[in-house]
Amino acid sequence: MSYLVSGGLLGLGLTFCGGFLYFGAWLARIAADGRESSKRLADTLLLLAEISGTSTAEAVDLGAIPVVAGDGTTMHRRDCALIAHRDDLRPVGEANAHLTACRVCRPGSRG
Repeated sequence: MSYLVSGGLLGLGLTFCGGFLYFGAWLARIAADGRESSKRLADTLLLLAEISGTSTAEAVDLGAIPVVAGDGTTMHRRDCALIAHRDDLRPVGEANAHLTACRVCRPGSRG
């Protein structure tokens, strides 16, 4: 009888532990999908902000759009390696004339 109880409780504990691990993996997958869709939406909004600010219908390079990460004081290109992991990017406007240009990606320069 003691083997049955200890085996049953161990099996029950392992079942609950596996269920919690599976639930955690499911939540992590949902969070990763949310981050990816949020990044795509941010890229689209940055592109729309840049296109609506220009009067010409020329093709716009999404990576060349100048952005600021969070409340930072440095202006970067959207594809700058220093801010590639950030999710809090916003386009640079006329009110942000006090920003300094990134020395790595050099926003505003062609090429």
